Amino acid sequence: MNQIIWPFFLILAACSNEASESMTSQKWTADLDTLSSQLLKRHIEPFKYVSQVEFEAAVQKLRSRIPELSDAAIQVEFGRLVAMLKDGHTELWLPREGIGFHYSPLQIDQFEDDYFVYATPPDLESWLGTRLLAINQMPISEVTRLVAPLIAGDNMMELCLSLQEYIVIPEVLEALNIVPEGTKMQWTLVGPDGEKTIEIVPLDWETLNETNWKIAGDHTDAPFYRQKRSKYYWYEYLSDYQAVYFKYNRCANQDGEKSVKRFTKDLFKFFDKQDAQWLIVDLRNNRGGNYNRSKQLEKEIRKRANLDGKLIVITGRETFSAATVTAIHLKVKSNALLVGEPSRSRPNGAENYEWFFLPHSNLRVDYTNRLKDHMPELGDSPTVPVDIAVVNTFESVSAGRDLVLERVLEEVAKKSAL
Repeated sequence: MNQIIWPFFLILAACSNEASESMTSQKWTADLDTLSSQLLKRHIEPFKYVSQVEFEAAVQKLRSRIPELSDAAIQVEFGRLVAMLKDGHTELWLPREGIGFHYSPLQIDQFEDDYFVYATPPDLESWLGTRLLAINQMPISEVTRLVAPLIAGDNMMELCLSLQEYIVIPEVLEALNIVPEGTKMQWTLVGPDGEKTIEIVPLDWETLNETNWKIAGDHTDAPFYRQKRSKYYWYEYLSDYQAVYFKYNRCANQDGEKSVKRFTKDLFKFFDKQDAQWLIVDLRNNRGGNYNRSKQLEKEIRKRANLDGKLIVITGRETFSAATVTAIHLKVKSNALLVGEPSRSRPNGAENYEWFFLPHSNLRVDYTNRLKDHMPELGDSPTVPVDIAVVNTFESVSAGRDLVLERVLEEVAKKSAL
């Protein structure tokens, strides 16, 4: 089975959620009380970005509306409440947790301000590469404006990553009155043959997960960042540049593989044997883990004076949590050049998170329980800025290119020639 590997792969890997019991207004109200009380009790600093008065008013307003709302709409409003804290580690992530949710068979991804159909089942492959203009005649810019408040995040990169995972769910769009209740979801798409509006027949989670996907740019010679996505860490030697490319997908030990620490030691033995001059650490698809796993990487880099000015770290919209901390440490301690997009984590904020489940719906709520400043000089900045900004386009992805790594290698070649 060819699963979507980006950006929808986490949904496909997640477990579909089912309520532990049949839900009623009374049970939803009890869950709301648990959500509001436990979130405020457990979160280490819930009112940094929203006032207590504003949050409690939103809770009271939702409590009064529960009897008139559908189950899906209640879940959407629960997500909105949690997102009010504006904390990327504190969320009720509806694409994973939603009870009874369905999903469009046309999966999309954002490139600049546009959304393109990125993956389809084989029978809908003709729509691959088309651009989404509107849903039920509402312009996509307005759709995303209405959906954005449901998404918990530290900065705008979270929206770049997550909006496309929400706007493919008809229950979310119905709750926001984007798709009128009792009507079908209709997408207006534009491609080489012009503009056309089609009816979307949504899939349940099980069917979605069993689909044999056709993916834009799914070439046999895919660029490095799209290879070996199931591996937490691997490397390749780029002999033309005397560079080791290290793809670091998860700050965690992988079952059945060498530990990160052992792998890192072996990587640098290889680095020294090849007399490599450059190290490229690609964190674009690393959503975190435990940043202590990266300490051996930092240690090995600091041992090698020849890497001063020759360390490049790639970050992007998926880079999060422990991966962002890794990028910060390599920047601050080893003078790394940051290339790509900013990560979706604040430099100073959440250090750890835990979760609890609502008693009746079984919805999971994540929350921050520890804070730490990793780059104090940036204060309350929402992002860690990159030194060289570059992103892939839909055209480059479809052609099997990686504009980000190409830009990195241009930098390596230019500085090596000096």
